[in-house]
Amino acid sequence: MCRLYVLITIGVALCVLSNGCEINYEEGELAEELSEQTPLLEFTEADYTYKRTNNRLITISAKRAESFEKLAYVKFQDVAFIETDTAGEILNSGSASDAIYYYNGNIELEGNVFFQSYEHRAIIYAPYLLW
Repeated sequence: MCRLYVLITIGVALCVLSNGCEINYEEGELAEELSEQTPLLEFTEADYTYKRTNNRLITISAKRAESFEKLAYVKFQDVAFIETDTAGEILNSGSASDAIYYYNGNIELEGNVFFQSYEHRAIIYAPYLLW
C-alpha cells in the first residue's frame, strides 16, 4: 500500500512540474465510490523508477499506466523496463505490449514479451510471462 501512495505522490509531482497532465472533472465522471474497473490514476507517457530492497533500481516506461487500488495492481501498456545495480550496470531489461504489476510483487507480461537477463545470460521471447 505504501508503494501506491509513493506512486500517487510521484504522479502528482510530475504532473505539476511538467504541465503534462490534464485533470478533467466532466459531469458524470466523478462518483463517491469508484468501481473496481475504474482506475484511481491514469498516466500517459509515464516513467517510474523505484528502489528494490536489494538496492537495485527498476525503471519502467509505458505509453499508458493505470492504477487500480481496489484490485491492487497497476496496468501498463506498451511497457519497457530496465533493472540496474548500484553501479548503474544493466542486470535485466525487457518489454511487452501489456503488463500488470500486482501489489503483492507478481508481474504479468502479455503480448510480444521480451526479457533479457544480463546477469544470468538468458533471453526469453514469449506471448505471455508471469512471475
